[in-house]
Amino acid sequence: MKIQLYNIVYSPNNFKTSSKHSIAPIKICDNDSNNYYPYYLPSFGATNAELFIKMENALKENKSEDLMKLFDQLSDKAKQNVKDFVKKFEANGLSLDNYIPACVKQPQLFYQSSETLEKNVKDFVKKFEANGLSLDNYIPACVKQPQLFYQSSETLEKNVKDFVKKFEANGLSLKNYIPACVKQPSLFYKSPETLEKNVKDFVKKFEANVLSLNDYIPACVKQPQLFYQSSETLEKM
Repeated sequence: MKIQLYNIVYSPNNFKTSSKHSIAPIKICDNDSNNYYPYYLPSFGATNAELFIKMENALKENKSEDLMKLFDQLSDKAKQNVKDFVKKFEANGLSLDNYIPACVKQPQLFYQSSETLEKNVKDFVKKFEANGLSLDNYIPACVKQPQLFYQSSETLEKNVKDFVKKFEANGLSLKNYIPACVKQPSLFYKSPETLEKNVKDFVKKFEANVLSLNDYIPACVKQPQLFYQSSETLEKM
């Protein structure tokens, strides 16, 4: 296995750096499969890039004990970040057993401060409390789609509200869309334009069969995966 510098452009919103804890982009090439794995390593040093690949493999092979042992080999800083964040939401269903796999899927979670992540989560939940969102249902959603932990509440809020606005005339509202997003958490971050295209393209294919947006939107609310599946995929079913 060889490790090389990896020139990646990354968002400063997602990666906070300082002179003490800077983040260095690298790539790891598996010589056997020629796969490349982008990871971000902090300059505080103890974390080994190859360790992430081992954790990824343990997760794929469902070896939870091995995953926990590998977690114990991470830098003290990374482990503390994880444990501090889990402690903040233990009452809402977060645990090391479900958060560590989430971090393996989104390795930047190992390095972001627990305070920053906590703010992201709580700020977003607060925006939609009146529409049925709570820490008890949002934390499990984030575990399923770990990027939700670090995406800004403003970005997610815009995604949700922009999409709802497109179909308000057809029965979509925050009151029925938020529960749909909880069931299918990827809807929180999917582009409103992409979702709109999926819906309208599918309805257009069956307009001659009396399918309308007024019929289809309530159906999507009941089965939220319909919002994000492509019209071509649904047409073949």
